[in-house]
Amino acid sequence: MYIDPLLLPRYLLYLSAVATLSGLLLAARAAPWGALYRVPQRMHLLAGGAVCCLLLWLLSIRFDDGLLVHLTGMAALTMVLGVSLALLAGAAAALGLALFKGLSPAGLPLAWLLSVLVPVLVTHLLVQWLRRCPLRNPVVYILGAGFFGAALGVLLIALCAVGVFWLAGLQTWLEAARQSWPLLLLLMFSEGFVNGTCAAALVTFQPDWLRAYDEAFFLGD
Repeated sequence: MYIDPLLLPRYLLYLSAVATLSGLLLAARAAPWGALYRVPQRMHLLAGGAVCCLLLWLLSIRFDDGLLVHLTGMAALTMVLGVSLALLAGAAAALGLALFKGLSPAGLPLAWLLSVLVPVLVTHLLVQWLRRCPLRNPVVYILGAGFFGAALGVLLIALCAVGVFWLAGLQTWLEAARQSWPLLLLLMFSEGFVNGTCAAALVTFQPDWLRAYDEAFFLGD
């Protein structure tokens, strides 16, 4: 989700920029760069994941009042790359979206917080919970992290966006959000379907590509 920075108060833009810069620095510091160099396939997954997310983001809905809504694909990307690399790949996708759509760079930090950080953290926490779940089954993993995790991420993005609208004093947008809540259900299902399908395909054909998937854990005794 991208919001025109001209509609936002200056303090909110500064706070989002500081939070985004801090998050990216922490992600870059925690990223497994050594593993990427040792296994070049992971570098290809990083670049390919960023490009796939960018293509998904380009299929966006742009409203005349300065709001850009799109699917994220971050749940599947987090399952493939892990948290730190997914955050960095999401930043690259956000930058590419701004270049292709002609968006103001001032709105990118908030877009990264909403469209990248929120779904990545939701997916990571859900995967950690699933590893403690007594139902050790790939179907539970795919539906839990891939489908429901992605859908839950969209819900939290919407709630955070409503909070941003309130802080920015965008009363018209708040009223529009209240009236168009059925659209949220459609976005949640679409996001869940896209990420769940990707997770199911990867678990079936390329389970070694999924950093968050432990085949011995889900299929072992």
